[in-house]
Amino acid sequence: MPRRPTRANKLLKHSPLEVIERAKSHGVEEVIVSFSGGKDAIVTLDLCVQHFKRVEAFFQYVVPGLSYEEEPLIWAERTYGIKIFRTPHWVLSRLFRESTFRHPTQRSREMPLVKARHVENNVRRHFGIRWIASGEKTCDSPQRNGYIRHSKGVEENRLRFYPVGYWSDTAVLSYMSLNRLPTPVQYRILSGDKQFGGFGMDSMAAVYEKFPEDFAKIRKVFPLIEAQVVRHRLKQKAKSVSEVPDADHSSVAVERG
Repeated sequence: MPRRPTRANKLLKHSPLEVIERAKSHGVEEVIVSFSGGKDAIVTLDLCVQHFKRVEAFFQYVVPGLSYEEEPLIWAERTYGIKIFRTPHWVLSRLFRESTFRHPTQRSREMPLVKARHVENNVRRHFGIRWIASGEKTCDSPQRNGYIRHSKGVEENRLRFYPVGYWSDTAVLSYMSLNRLPTPVQYRILSGDKQFGGFGMDSMAAVYEKFPEDFAKIRKVFPLIEAQVVRHRLKQKAKSVSEVPDADHSSVAVERG
């Protein structure tokens, strides 16, 4: 029997429960969680398994089978007794069409453009469930703030709702601590940048150094990425060398003649 963590609703206040009750008022009993493996997705999944009859989840990958991405997925599967549906990320079509970190080919240029709704509709068909819960929050960006507040956390036209939509990052992290939910490895080691589907240069430099087997998988799909990472690491090294500590341990730039 999968373990269910001890629940603590002290930090729920009103927003997540209100959004969930609003979703239920639209007839939502079964839900698919868009599970990125990040903190917001973990809390969203944890809330949903407490309040809905059936909960499934899906994960979008840019490169399949990366250990630091699989870690929170495997934890969630064991904890909640679910099987997370892994599917290619919609952004892959754009990366291939634009030859991002890849040599251009006729085949990649002719690749059909996939959008997020295409992936979500495929996931809906896979599970036979209409509604999707996502960890997006108003504090993430002006765009998210707009559509979450406008819909009060439940977008009936898109069949999506946002249980942690009104929470701050601090509230999410506090809930994780209170309920003993694990911090994903990418928050412990990687930079958390969002470029290139989470593959920004700070993150890739960390993967290059700490997860060489994963980096080899990434390089197989994006063969030009290693040169960019090496260049980035050299720039960061040069930047650190150009700064030296003064007498009170603050950093000052080295004057160049």
